[in-house]
Amino acid sequence: MGKRLKEVNICVITDREIAGGNLQESVRQALLGGAEMIQFREKRVGDREFYDLGLRLIEEVKKFGSLFLVNDRVDQALALGADGVHIGPEDLPLPLARKILGPDKIIGYSVKEIEDALQACREGADYLGVGPIFSTTTKDAGPALGAEILRRLREAVALPILAIGGIDERNVQVPILWGADGVAVIKAVMAAEDRRAKVERLRERIIEAKRRKAKGRI
Repeated sequence: MGKRLKEVNICVITDREIAGGNLQESVRQALLGGAEMIQFREKRVGDREFYDLGLRLIEEVKKFGSLFLVNDRVDQALALGADGVHIGPEDLPLPLARKILGPDKIIGYSVKEIEDALQACREGADYLGVGPIFSTTTKDAGPALGAEILRRLREAVALPILAIGGIDERNVQVPILWGADGVAVIKAVMAAEDRRAKVERLRERIIEAKRRKAKGRI
């Protein structure tokens, strides 16, 4: 699973309010554009509605062979048969999430500090979500950390790193060049008129940055 996570260029995080209209179609367009991971994140949805919507989304994701993770909700990830869950310091403790989900499910963990990343590694996280790297309007995201945190994290841990926060076409190469394996985006894709084309362009720039980095052209 680690190798597969390393190959995630783009994780698209859902937001029905930003996307408007049909969320399932929005996700399908992101998948057509090449998104390797979808993270189901809907903060203002009741349990039953969340589950029913999740079933429709996971069916779509499976058609493309991409990964489907649930944000925060370990119970929903288990009920939906998701590939895993993404949690943070305010959610269930990581060891408990692992106990509930078992050894084969993916657990991503949000960090802002080196110490938190090292602890997440010890407790069995499969990848780290780091951010916000740039300024973002996402509620409660906090101040921008800057790309330097990615370099320090890359030196400290071997886990795959997904950068998040204020990432769009203009700056998507920066976190890759500083140590991230991929990026997670919400508004950049959910608010786009052509979500498929947006993901395609983001992936192209990420892959270009990886090629440059591999050749030492940073």
